[in-house]
Amino acid sequence: MECEALNFGGAFQCSINNGAKLTIATPCSFTDCRTLQDSGYGGALYAKINGENSQLIFKDSVIFERCSGQTGGGMCLITQRKGNFTINGQCNFTNCSSSNIGGDGGGIYGSINGGGYLTLDNLCEFYQCECHDNGGGIYIMIDSTTQSSFLIKDALIHECKALNSTNSSLTYPESGFGGGMFLGGSGDYDPNSKLIDLRGMNICNNSADKYGQCLYIVLRDVVRLCQYGKQGEYVKGNYSDAYFDEHGLEGIPMDLNTFNSSSPQTIEHQQQPLESWWRILGILKSAQVVMNISNPNGKLIFHIEGKRMIPGYLNVKIFEFGDKTQENIDQEQKEMNYQYNKNNHQSLKGTTTQSPISQKHQKADQQQISINTTPQIKKKLHNYENEIIYPPEDGSSFPIQIDGELESEQKATFGMNDYKWLNYKIKEYGVLISNDRNIFTGKDGIDIEEDENAAVPLEVIIEEEEEEEKRKGLTVGIVVGIVIGALAIVVVIIIIIIVSFVISKKIKKIGKGAFGTVWKMKEIKSQRIVAIKEVDYDSDEEKQRFHKEVSVMRDVYHILQQASTSSSSSSQNSDSQPPFIHVVQPLGYFLNEDKDKAYLVLEYCENGDLRQYIQNMKNLGTEITNVV
Repeated sequence: MECEALNFGGAFQCSINNGAKLTIATPCSFTDCRTLQDSGYGGALYAKINGENSQLIFKDSVIFERCSGQTGGGMCLITQRKGNFTINGQCNFTNCSSSNIGGDGGGIYGSINGGGYLTLDNLCEFYQCECHDNGGGIYIMIDSTTQSSFLIKDALIHECKALNSTNSSLTYPESGFGGGMFLGGSGDYDPNSKLIDLRGMNICNNSADKYGQCLYIVLRDVVRLCQYGKQGEYVKGNYSDAYFDEHGLEGIPMDLNTFNSSSPQTIEHQQQPLESWWRILGILKSAQVVMNISNPNGKLIFHIEGKRMIPGYLNVKIFEFGDKTQENIDQEQKEMNYQYNKNNHQSLKGTTTQSPISQKHQKADQQQISINTTPQIKKKLHNYENEIIYPPEDGSSFPIQIDGELESEQKATFGMNDYKWLNYKIKEYGVLISNDRNIFTGKDGIDIEEDENAAVPLEVIIEEEEEEEKRKGLTVGIVVGIVIGALAIVVVIIIIIIVSFVISKKIKKIGKGAFGTVWKMKEIKSQRIVAIKEVDYDSDEEKQRFHKEVSVMRDVYHILQQASTSSSSSSQNSDSQPPFIHVVQPLGYFLNEDKDKAYLVLEYCENGDLRQYIQNMKNLGTEITNVV
């Protein structure tokens, strides 16, 4: 306590060379230690570690409190020629300061060159330290040309200050930068070496009279360092893109010697917040939401398409940007009423109508309504009231799933169970994306503050909504619904009559199973022989099973057809016959709901039952080969 020295280390000075090793295994405390001269280094400790395998290690806790020196209020450390300094135990620098006439590093001043190493491990805390030069808590000068290394594995730097010097002989760059830490380097730096790693840094509530309230980096390759890894991970520590002031971390792509001789105008022109160098702005192309209140994976399923969406970092903002006009509401209501009646009778047709929804979202008994508006945003959106940002910050949901490479076309998907907020009938919604939850962009990666029309309109698709909502929708168009319904009944009767007596003619029954009867029939118009499977259904579940059977058959046939066509085109000439597909072709289906019957129209196989055909071949001793 209250130790003093003229020039080097108020309490402790050491020089470790040629592979020597000094380990301090017991707790140490330095209080009110100082150097007396204006040129003093290390208020409590001065250490020079020189040579390969030379080491100074603090294995237990070490405390520096109210220590002061010209350079390095608590400690001045020089590592060179692969010398190594490590603090393994808990370390505290509290109220330490460098000289008020100009001195770097209120807590630590570190010079790392010649392949030297400085590592802050375990918990190192810098609290209320200050300097009248650069680096209120820590000042690091590193030589990048010699593979020197500075690593922070666990450090807390808070409430430290970098003040302007009262020394008139100092130039503009020599004070007031880096309230928490100042990191300056010389030479080229390769981020792939990972020799500068600040991932364990926790830094907050620091201040600087000029720039870099928490951190200021002077490094020729600072841009590459910021862009290495994900979202600036090697320089940002605990910095939050969404909630920290971007001026907390700043830097300049410049050599330290050049920086120290630069004018204020040059520095202010070339420096940037570090976030601007690691920030990747997403490009949004389309946004769609599918509402299905029966979906166990989410009553709202969102599908986002774009580029530069980072897995684990992507955020999606959905917001209201205006009311729909009455004309739009009326038009969409007409479409909904039409779709509702159309879907109720859709199964009576011989072939299904193509839905605007992709197949993986279709269900045979669900109402499907596509509402796709392309409105122009009429006002700035930073003041809108209703918005949702997904995923929520409380960690209650999974990150958004993203398929595709960063610079290629990507698709993102996520689900929500809360759907009450989506007032799609009278509101128009816009969508923006962000990789940092701070700057949200849309079309062409443009910030909405730069272009108020950057947001992408949200396409809303209704597969299944609450019965109350359905009734509300139908109430508006009840008269139209009654008329359409009456006409539909007439159409249904006509279709049943045509199907039963005109389109086809029964020839004979060719099979019967547990789920229905198969008839050989002739289509009168084309004279084509087909097989029609007649199925009785007594419940909605059986009806769904029939729909599923039809869907599976169509999908299988379509896949085999594509594969055969591709194979044929690559191996045969243009005069060859179309490829033979070894699966019965589904031709269509229709329902007779009055009699609870479903009919599946299939390609007729004239050689009869496959099982019997094979058995006959066995009885005749015919060999079964793969030759068609």
